[in-house]
Amino acid sequence: MIKINVRQQKIQKFLRLNEDIQIDIMSDYFQVTTQTIRRDVNQRCKAGYARRVHGGVGLSAQLTNSSYQFRSDLQFNIKDQLAKKVASLSKFDQIYTH
Repeated sequence: MIKINVRQQKIQKFLRLNEDIQIDIMSDYFQVTTQTIRRDVNQRCKAGYARRVHGGVGLSAQLTNSSYQFRSDLQFNIKDQLAKKVASLSKFDQIYTH
């Protein structure tokens, strides 16, 4: 399982909403250097979740139909926290289904 930091999760969310984002805009938004954003973007590109475009990053073309791995990785930390909270509140013999 690939773990991504909160900033990378937000970058991915922005991409899903906007498709393309400029590096300098993300740098200003997150108040980090453009090099930091480029490292995040390069990691997302290497994992296949994004693609570099001139001056920025775009949503990977292959994510039109999101893969299981992508959906699994998306918001991983939040899903993990939610699962732990539900498990802590449940009784031993209870079963939850969706």
